[in-house]
Amino acid sequence: MRETCRWRWSLWLGCWGLIAGHSISGAEGGTNPGESLAGQRVYPYADGVELRVGDRVVGDTKDLRYPLRVEVEQGRWARVPSRLGPVWIAICELIPAERAVTYFTRSLGREPNDTHALFFRGMEWLERDNASRAEADLNRLLELRPKHAAGWCLRAQVARAMNRPQQALADFTEAVRLAPNDPLLWRHRAEFRRKRLGQITGAVEDATRAIELDPEWALARYERGEGHRLLGDWERAIEDDTLALCLNPEKGRYWRARGNVWLESGHPERALSDYSQALKRDETVAGTWVARGHAHSHLGQVREALEDFAKALQLEPGLAAAHNGRGLLLLQTVGDPQQALLEFHEALWLDAETPWVRANRALGFAHLGERERAWTDIRRAEREAPDQPWVKIVKSLLLSGWAEGDAGAATEAAGLAWEGLAAGVGPQGEAWGALAAAMAAGGDYRGAVDCQRRALWESQPGRQAEMARRMMSFLMHRPYRFPNKPLDHEWRSPSEETPLETVRSN
Repeated sequence: MRETCRWRWSLWLGCWGLIAGHSISGAEGGTNPGESLAGQRVYPYADGVELRVGDRVVGDTKDLRYPLRVEVEQGRWARVPSRLGPVWIAICELIPAERAVTYFTRSLGREPNDTHALFFRGMEWLERDNASRAEADLNRLLELRPKHAAGWCLRAQVARAMNRPQQALADFTEAVRLAPNDPLLWRHRAEFRRKRLGQITGAVEDATRAIELDPEWALARYERGEGHRLLGDWERAIEDDTLALCLNPEKGRYWRARGNVWLESGHPERALSDYSQALKRDETVAGTWVARGHAHSHLGQVREALEDFAKALQLEPGLAAAHNGRGLLLLQTVGDPQQALLEFHEALWLDAETPWVRANRALGFAHLGERERAWTDIRRAEREAPDQPWVKIVKSLLLSGWAEGDAGAATEAAGLAWEGLAAGVGPQGEAWGALAAAMAAGGDYRGAVDCQRRALWESQPGRQAEMARRMMSFLMHRPYRFPNKPLDHEWRSPSEETPLETVRSN
């Protein structure tokens, strides 16, 4: 209930940010915590805990480094134990979330240079998606306190929200420079470099630094595990995710992360187990249902996969990943390209910036003989993600399926398939299958059979029937082909500006 002041501010930007430069970082202020924080307003955060004056709060915060244990008393001191030693904070007033901006604005009216009010109001503006006002407050804060590491970190988040990646990176780097021994800042820069900039190696280095500073921090282990997964280093990714689970076994995100590694490394049974563990801890995360749906798909469990995708869409109706997963299942396992195209269309209508979904739709068009539309999709996907292994694999299949004795097309298809294999990530069985199709298109059926045998070995159970059919075709010296002209079917793909509901109603 808002009346009882459910705190929404993150502890890393709350307690840490407020006392940055005082008793924790020591950048500014005195060495006595009681003296340095006297008269300052401090607003603790507890995940799922409602604070009232006089309450004692005990509980771990969400995804954060410091467990919160405070005794909330009006105008009294409260002690917060942390790994950096006890920190004394003053609880002066509890503020409902809906009145936070008004409260801090009044504080700034009384004291225009109140850096704490600037910090918290900037945070509140950012949470309300008003990045320009947040930036103004944080610029003023950093003018007054240029060594405020948490202020630089928060301004980096604002720059990220405003799609200014280079400024965000510069601000994160300045925060790390000011507080090089705080693992929190290294972890946040690692996440930004991984998610926004694609600097996976740099992200792993930052996460490693965070782990060196705090070896028992599960979130840093998780972050480095994500980097290793994207680099295809399955063994190290499993090691980091397992350590994260040992440190915090009740965190569903860590179970899901390890499940992703198992799935991508070709162990869908183990992935399914981890996803189920994640759902036992939190059934409200739609992405986990999608991930488990993919695990069921790889195992050929169509009904269970469709149920999981449906559950994800029930929780989050506009989730493009669920439509893409269902489309891929319909295309590759069920063999229904028309319904698969409807799902791919909906996914792209919800999120057009997904080149792998566009590549999936290109494959669906190819199965229906829609040659022009297939090439339009794969060329756009290639422009958006030229180094994406799955895009290369799909283009290789299109070249092989329509080679028709063209040696140049077969050679290009083989080259793309080899590039997909060399990446070391993604569906290796599909990459070997694409190479086999390219060799068959070039007339090398013995090589095609050898590669297809490897594809059959590397493929998940849900794809083995299709891979076995291709093997029989190559043994009979029949190339992998798509229809040369559109098949007779009633459905035609709508434009990307048309939602799926309109298509089905028509």
